[in-house]
Amino acid sequence: MTSSVSPEELIYKATESPDTFVFGDLRDIKCVKSLDPNSELSSLLNLFCFGTYGDHKNPSFPSLSAAQLRKLRQLTIISACEYRHHIPYDVLLKSLDLTSLRELEDLIIDLIYADAIVGKLDQQKRMLVVESAIARDFKQEDLPNLKTDLDSWSDRVNSSLEKLASNVTKAASLRAEWAENRIRISANQNNINSKIQQEDNKMDVDSNMDVDDQLEIYLDDNGEPLLLPRPSISTSASGEKGRRNPLRVLQKGRKSGK
Repeated sequence: MTSSVSPEELIYKATESPDTFVFGDLRDIKCVKSLDPNSELSSLLNLFCFGTYGDHKNPSFPSLSAAQLRKLRQLTIISACEYRHHIPYDVLLKSLDLTSLRELEDLIIDLIYADAIVGKLDQQKRMLVVESAIARDFKQEDLPNLKTDLDSWSDRVNSSLEKLASNVTKAASLRAEWAENRIRISANQNNINSKIQQEDNKMDVDSNMDVDDQLEIYLDDNGEPLLLPRPSISTSASGEKGRRNPLRVLQKGRKSGK
């Protein structure tokens, strides 16, 4: 036999649980939905669904236990993370009605370990640095605002995707242009190297010809060699160049044909 659980027990258990930060499922339970909207229990549940620490001082809410006060402070921190990514300790201390920095950091650390917040404590700058946080319950009348926020977020995402696609196309074009330029530069370099090699070969041939044609050797009266420049090459009547013997030995008194 199963005994039914009262809505009061369900609500107090959920609002004191250290791992519960969203209460939408609790609100959907039949016995909770049947509560008078103006009852203290309904007001208490609404406080933990939508309220912050400062709201509990309203006389319409019942007195809270120490565990409930701690939970409400943590929910207030989560709400602050929705609007800011860098939250000074002084702001949190004031909104939570705390004076102990250690107590504040313990609340935040417990939220991080519970995966309710992704972030870190910057003790040097005395602030909470937030990357993300879970969403709290929202009221039906907040749906239009939520839709507006989601539409705005969707527009930003689409804009970012368009810019990314444009950058990818531009990068591909630049890469293709770079590849073409590289091929062109390589071809020009090969052409230059080929011309340089041709010039070097031509200079080697000219140098060898100069060695062959530069000097003729003559002997003086005493038989000593004389180094004289070779006379210019004459052109015969037939248009052919006459070639002299590169080494001529001339002796005094010697006649041709003898």
